Amino acid sequence: MTGAETLMWLNDRLGEPFAAEVAVAVGDFDWAVMTANGELKHHETAAEEGLYTIGGANIDLTQLLDSDVEADGRARELVVVLGDQVGLVFVHAEE
Repeated sequence: MTGAETLMWLNDRLGEPFAAEVAVAVGDFDWAVMTANGELKHHETAAEEGLYTIGGANIDLTQLLDSDVEADGRARELVVVLGDQVGLVFVHAEE
């Protein structure tokens, strides 16, 4: 998935409930070092695409190019790979 497709995926789900976490893979275990839950919104001062908030957490994807982004087959989860064994996971919380 490209950076533009990632932003479109998120924009298509604005106003809907989401969970986001920064997860670090340690062996066979994924450790969530930060989590946020709430409505997906554009950041209130967003002057450019890629600034979001979820439950008070600010998320900046403005530098997201065509980096490693993965979506599951059900289009419910998206993972932005931040580095080796580190990802930003978005989960669309179905109501």
